[in-house]
Amino acid sequence: MPSAVPSASALPSPGGSPGSSPSPIASASPAPSPSGTSLASSSPSPVPSPSATAPGPTPTPIQLGAGRILGQDTVGEGDTASGGLGQPVDGIACEPEVTVYHVHSHVSLFVNGVRMAIPDVIGFVNPGPEIRGFTNTAKCVYHIHTHDADGYIHQEAPAPAQFTLGEVFDIWGEPLSSSDIAGFSGQVMAYTATAPTPGYNQTTGPYVPYTGDLRSLVLASHLEIVLEVGPPFVTPPSLPAVIFYTIR
Repeated sequence: MPSAVPSASALPSPGGSPGSSPSPIASASPAPSPSGTSLASSSPSPVPSPSATAPGPTPTPIQLGAGRILGQDTVGEGDTASGGLGQPVDGIACEPEVTVYHVHSHVSLFVNGVRMAIPDVIGFVNPGPEIRGFTNTAKCVYHIHTHDADGYIHQEAPAPAQFTLGEVFDIWGEPLSSSDIAGFSGQVMAYTATAPTPGYNQTTGPYVPYTGDLRSLVLASHLEIVLEVGPPFVTPPSLPAVIFYTIR
């Protein structure tokens, strides 16, 4: 039986109380396969590269929330055999959860225009029971991790730190490069947006393209990171803003 990890982060309530049965927020499009192509296609002709979805009305911001599933939940759960199994990863320890430093970022993943859910319990070793879609106990927890499949990246450490997106993927055990994201291969695009911090229920502002090294992207408080493998791509203004439910 996994032991409870001391935590000051019980299920957050402001704007993020999970319901009795969390339901996925997903596109009706077929889930892509790990090769980065759709399992099914409505058109017999190949999609030209690069391409983007046609701009439409500005989408409604997405309210993030504890215990939710954001996207098609077919990527898996937790760390792979190549990821964090309890040993230090990139110098990041797996230990009882501590929240002296406690901020949150969010990652959205689109493959061929379809939103995919970021797995829950990334960074958890021998996770405990899931309660309303949210896991809060484990044998040990890495300082950067996910509690649910909402895409929320929790950074909880004994001192302030500058964690990076590459470290998240190393703990997860999945590739992150300019041509491969979590096993989905193709042309890669990325965007970032920020929300005011500190403050509950803060909405991200305009998206800007990110053209730097994805692995070196620092996980700042209330930073939204959009990763896309395509084509096609979902581009601003068709990308919805997100609303962070935590204060930082």
